[in-house]
Amino acid sequence: MRELNKGSKPYLISLEQICNEIKEHLQGKKYLLVLDDVWTDHYDNWLEFEEILKVGQRRSRIVVTTRSKKVARNLGGQIYELKGLADEESWRLFERMSFTPDQIKSHDDDLVMLGKKIVKKCKNVPLAVKLVGSLLRYQSMPMWELFENRGISMLNENDDTMNQILKLSYHQLVSPLKSCFAYSAIFPKNFEIDKRMLINLWMAQGYVNVDYEGEEYIRTLLQRCFFQDIVEDKWGEVDRFKIHDLLHDVAEEVAGEE
Repeated sequence: MRELNKGSKPYLISLEQICNEIKEHLQGKKYLLVLDDVWTDHYDNWLEFEEILKVGQRRSRIVVTTRSKKVARNLGGQIYELKGLADEESWRLFERMSFTPDQIKSHDDDLVMLGKKIVKKCKNVPLAVKLVGSLLRYQSMPMWELFENRGISMLNENDDTMNQILKLSYHQLVSPLKSCFAYSAIFPKNFEIDKRMLINLWMAQGYVNVDYEGEEYIRTLLQRCFFQDIVEDKWGEVDRFKIHDLLHDVAEEVAGEE
């Protein structure tokens, strides 16, 4: 909303004022409006919003992304349901994330068979495959078996499998890392987090005591795919990164009232 309200503070503007600014901004213009990660499923709200958008020129377009089928149905129009990876692509991604070079060379059939069972439970969702694969990297065969039996097998096919995998990945972290990750909820979604700023904030909260400890925590969270979209400095070191929207939801949930 920074462009629409011309630099004023969004939390000081009423809904009516925001709607008026949108209408003023779109009046008589041909536009492409992208609404990302929408959850509002009340049809009446969409009808009201639709009236605001009619001030633009014909052939304007609106693209909405959502994880809710109910929202998609309410909006009408053309629905494009994104598919997961192909089975072979899911396996290749998991193999790259979870197998060490030595394991790939040895081609342990038992480990491959177990890995494919685990991948199947991830339902071809790239983020889930990456998270689970990163958790199992450098783990022994008994740990893979334990994870398959007590980790992934806890997932109920009727539940939100993706959300459970994300939470499972969080619960596999050691306690200090859990606190550091949950602290990410203070940043808005899609915010580019400065590594040095984050370490200083962790130190201020007492989560880490020294710089190198914070560096190690960030390295671990990056390896386990909790952070993404890395931007490096001129020396090739991690400088900034983002947290995936789905993992941001987990951070907000586990942070609770904090």
